[in-house]
Amino acid sequence: MKLEANLIEYDGEYLYYKTKAPPNHIVEKQQFDNADIEIYDKSKITAEQRRKIFALVSDITEWWFGAIRKSSQREALRQLKLLYIINSVDSEKVRRVLTQRYCELVDIDIFSLSNIDISTARDFIDWIVEKCIEFDIPCNDSLANYAEDIDKLVYMCCINRRCIICNKKHAHLHHCTGSRIGMGFFGF
Repeated sequence: MKLEANLIEYDGEYLYYKTKAPPNHIVEKQQFDNADIEIYDKSKITAEQRRKIFALVSDITEWWFGAIRKSSQREALRQLKLLYIINSVDSEKVRRVLTQRYCELVDIDIFSLSNIDISTARDFIDWIVEKCIEFDIPCNDSLANYAEDIDKLVYMCCINRRCIICNKKHAHLHHCTGSRIGMGFFGF
């Protein structure tokens, strides 16, 4: 069983945590004399961020595999510096190339997903999401579920005329036709 706990005190030797107790029927069935505690470094990348990066890279890899046969997408591949790895489709290679490209653009050292800080991870995820919008890369999930900065996502979707929910291109900015939604306070 996994419980969240908040640090309430540190006396120099011991850490004191407070957690909400599980439901009574679970407590009655088990003894909770000891517990294993895993402490997360909030300055490092989270497991959720790592999952987002791998999911986005997987979507880009799938798109890239289809783009090999379409000359219209070759320019996007060239700009992402993915054109030279056409002979093999490997998500890990694509992730490394995207990481290198991102690091070149923001002028930082190449990082590993095991030691990246949380703010760089946020920026990297948002950069990948931006590239998915810019190059019309279809994703298996809504980009809103991937983006770390929703305001930036909304802006990118508006200027590229994409629906933030369904990722469809050429969406109308109001994304509803013939309805009275947004007609003002009085509805006329």
